[in-house]
Amino acid sequence: MAPPASHALIELEGVHKAFDRPVLRGVDLRVAEGTTCVLLGKSGSGKTVLLKTVIGLLKPDQGRVWVDGDEVGALSAPGLTLMHAKLGILFQAGALFDSLSVFDNVAFPLRERTRAGPAEVRRRVRAALDSMGLGAVERLFPAELSGGMKKRVAFARALVLEPRIVLYDEPTAGLDPPTTARVADLIVDAKKRLGLTALATIYDVPTAFRVADRLALLDEGRIVAEGTPDEVRRSAHPAVRAFLHRWLEREAERAPAGGG
Repeated sequence: MAPPASHALIELEGVHKAFDRPVLRGVDLRVAEGTTCVLLGKSGSGKTVLLKTVIGLLKPDQGRVWVDGDEVGALSAPGLTLMHAKLGILFQAGALFDSLSVFDNVAFPLRERTRAGPAEVRRRVRAALDSMGLGAVERLFPAELSGGMKKRVAFARALVLEPRIVLYDEPTAGLDPPTTARVADLIVDAKKRLGLTALATIYDVPTAFRVADRLALLDEGRIVAEGTPDEVRRSAHPAVRAFLHRWLEREAERAPAGGG
């Protein structure tokens, strides 16, 4: 079945998913081509379950998911493999291979999914590492890297296939403020440079507002608010106000007295 007529590269329609309890209760979401959509929501709200449903690791109990025109639930195993080749995925913990060097970690998708020869692999890996400011660490192993450097290596690996679509699962989790800001800049730069379409889960509110074209708040298994950062900031929905409460208070404290 074809997806609804739209320019969305990721689309969910009426998606339900339950385990021992309902997690997703009818999620509708569209991510337009060339935009970054950030999912907001408290811990346990189903954000990571939604991402896993998008990439086909989980199958919806009800509803449908499309990625770049393909209905994910209808794909065969080879079809899923082809779809995954269109995706870059940055996992929350980085998921680097401890036994492989930085170079070989980034080269892994090229060697597994393409027929690129050694010279082409070397060129593309070095370009990906250079774009992350990591050209000097290709021979090191993950255990020799800081947390921020590991995250940037994982970022380079996610982009080395030059995907159209990238999924970010808490890309700034566990990072200090300067490294968080650096990763946010990398997300924004990658979108501008490569024209990426991205779906992200980001708990850190300032970072979410920094990188998003659109935000969607997941609450009790449903998208209860969606819009541009300014629209969400002004939303009167109780779940939005509750989620953003502390951040909005800090913003108000920083605002000039009498400013409007």
